[in-house]
Amino acid sequence: MAVRKAVNLDGRLRDGILQCMGCRLPFPVLNRVPRLLPHEGLTEGERLALETASRHGDTDPFVVDEESLDPVQLRRYLKERIQARLNPSGLPAGLRERGERDVDYRLSHTEEKGKFCRTAQACLDRAIPRIIEIGGGQGGALTAFRRHFKPRMAILLDIDPDWVEVAQLRDPHTDVIRGDATRMPLADGCMDFIFSSATLEHIEDWKTAVHEMTRVGRQGLLCYNPNAGFPYDFGHLDAPFVTWLPKETAARVAHLFHRFRRTGRTLDSLRNELSFTFYIHRGAVVRELEKCGARVVNVFGEFMKQTVQESYHIHGGRILTFLEHHPTLLTIFARTLVAIGAEPNVYLFYQSIGPFK
Repeated sequence: MAVRKAVNLDGRLRDGILQCMGCRLPFPVLNRVPRLLPHEGLTEGERLALETASRHGDTDPFVVDEESLDPVQLRRYLKERIQARLNPSGLPAGLRERGERDVDYRLSHTEEKGKFCRTAQACLDRAIPRIIEIGGGQGGALTAFRRHFKPRMAILLDIDPDWVEVAQLRDPHTDVIRGDATRMPLADGCMDFIFSSATLEHIEDWKTAVHEMTRVGRQGLLCYNPNAGFPYDFGHLDAPFVTWLPKETAARVAHLFHRFRRTGRTLDSLRNELSFTFYIHRGAVVRELEKCGARVVNVFGEFMKQTVQESYHIHGGRILTFLEHHPTLLTIFARTLVAIGAEPNVYLFYQSIGPFK
């Protein structure tokens, strides 16, 4: 049930309250994004909005005529919001350059997920009319899946209160939910396909998240980085051997590496990064998926085959270009890494073969 307070001209709920028919708890909807979290997980602003809306009861909604941004204005606004999160002022030159690359990727390249779509397509045996992305962040990847597979329903779920609003602005054709991957507010088997990339490594209770994915969707493409069996962390600490070490030791090793490279990264910043980054062996994830009654296929080789066809690579562009022109070496490279359990990133396609557990 929705207690509607404000709707857009097209009748979609913009701000209001959703009430669970089971537990009867109310949840706020702000800027078109339902915040489906336990009340202790809401931000102060979300709790205040919920209290304010609750005081007005089940009143008739009023229509909001929102001013739409043209593409240039929207891009400028999204860049400001993304930049504020990723590239604050006063950073050393090395970190500032890294932050600018990250901003550029999140603003301009996250829709370039053809390699993920084609990898999934190679494994699917039926249409997927309902798709959900877990940990979609600022958006973009789900847009690529929506355009490729043309589902009836496309949902992005993320726990970050800022990113969900950016994602909603970025692609108003998707439904965005602020929710917890370990407690998804969705019914068993309600989705035909689940996609998740660069999220599992940031969930401390990742096993519960894996079980939730198999509960909600019978098949999916689960990707994360780095594999704990690979001796280098690209994208988080950007340092060698840290995937094999205890966190404090890893932070100190990474700090020495960055001092040598003069990047400006501090020990405290590396410790903070490690506080929400967890290195997971591919085999451990496969075992959890199999416990949930899923058949698992390692699609690292297929993903690499699709990756070399892309024009943009945030890491390893020269190596990938070389491998594109030497397909036999690409096959040997991929199969060798998989055989020793040391592929840098993990790409798993799962399909449930038994009842939900």
